[in-house]
Amino acid sequence: MNKKVIVIGAGVAGMASAIRLQQAGYDVELFEKEALPGGKMHRVEKDGFKFDLGPTIVMMPELYREIFELCGRDPKADPSMAPEGKEAIYVLLPVSELSAAKYEWNDETIQYYRDYLIREMKKIKGFENLEEEIVSESYTTPVDLKKRFNAYNGATFGLQPTLRQSNHMRPQSKATHCENPYFTGSSTHPGAGVPIVLLSAKIAAQELISDDQGIQFDY
Repeated sequence: MNKKVIVIGAGVAGMASAIRLQQAGYDVELFEKEALPGGKMHRVEKDGFKFDLGPTIVMMPELYREIFELCGRDPKADPSMAPEGKEAIYVLLPVSELSAAKYEWNDETIQYYRDYLIREMKKIKGFENLEEEIVSESYTTPVDLKKRFNAYNGATFGLQPTLRQSNHMRPQSKATHCENPYFTGSSTHPGAGVPIVLLSAKIAAQELISDDQGIQFDY
């Protein structure tokens, strides 16, 4: 009988860990409180469009490719993301987390940042008529991130990579005061960002396998 592993949270790190452990022969059970998997990197469907809240820049593509291949899927663009002749655009704008912000997130704040983004994007060649071509839009604020994903102060990237919150001083993948819990995600080692979170999932899965089977991995 295969050993059972319970993964709590179907965000990017949780799903990637579950995939790796299932491929390694474990009986994996995945729990998620939201209606859709993906965590902060999920999908918004509205007015015939599918807004994929994935990475803005695909760095370390081998990590993405490896996860897709473990699932037997082709890691290519999905043509169903928008109606024929249309495109879906996801824009990430860095803002202050809630404890550092000197303003409230209300309709006026949202409109301010929306206008700023459109004004700046229209300076890019090919986006001159952006505002006139918008047929559907949605947004996610730090308030949403705190409420939906329990993100501390609405900080989407987790712990800041300060000196005292980096490397061996950042929460590690293996619990130190009790047996069997392992941790992965943007607030754990090695850090935030989709490819780094995928690497975090790989490290956590390999730590578990190493402890259970005695297999040594080359990190």
